[in-house]
Amino acid sequence: MARPRSGSHFWLTVRVTQIDTPLPELIERWQRGWAASRGFDPATPVPGGLLVDIRLPHRQTELISLTPDDLDSVRALAEQAAAADVPVWLTVMTHLPVEVDRIMRAAGLSTLPDESLMGTDLSTHPHPGLPDGYTLDVTVERDVVTAVVLHSSGASAARGYLAVVGTDGIADMISTEPAHQRRGLGRAVMGALAEAGRGLGATTGLLLASPQGRELYASLGWRLCSRAVVGKPVAGSYSAPAG
Repeated sequence: MARPRSGSHFWLTVRVTQIDTPLPELIERWQRGWAASRGFDPATPVPGGLLVDIRLPHRQTELISLTPDDLDSVRALAEQAAAADVPVWLTVMTHLPVEVDRIMRAAGLSTLPDESLMGTDLSTHPHPGLPDGYTLDVTVERDVVTAVVLHSSGASAARGYLAVVGTDGIADMISTEPAHQRRGLGRAVMGALAEAGRGLGATTGLLLASPQGRELYASLGWRLCSRAVVGKPVAGSYSAPAG
């Protein structure tokens, strides 16, 4: 395939994008790209959501709610995750983050409630350049774009991924090494991913933003679709099955 080159609980109140798209549909579209980016098997439908095999010691599986504003359904998923014999995480993208956070904690999960599902029109995404001393390499494999920023010393300075599924480009694992932060490298990575994604037919961008990344994405025109609450087991709260 051709290779193009080139904290605290705080809820955003920015304008919601793609307002005509039901949230469960956006969640499913995000999940397909997230799974493609990380090489996960297709999700398995379960009552109220999807089950994804992660296969990490601290995160064996992940439940993703498809009924995010149905609090009874969220409660059932939270209790299922908390009662599992292996570490199961639960992700709920919702317009009711305070209530969902409360439900997860009552079930016995700890929460990371500051994340956000964000979206953008990739056709208008800016493409910032790099500062002196850096180069950017972009590769595409199986409709997953990888963008890597290298310092003149040869060290990897920043990277990110974007999986194209249909007309969606799902950005994932955007990071900048501490020694190279605050130099615009994350902006350059996002611009390169958006450009390559457009070349693969993507028109809409989706991502799950951490509190640290939210400001970066908002500065590039990404808008809030919903809040996201991630629940995970309290360390030592599960036990491996006997045998």
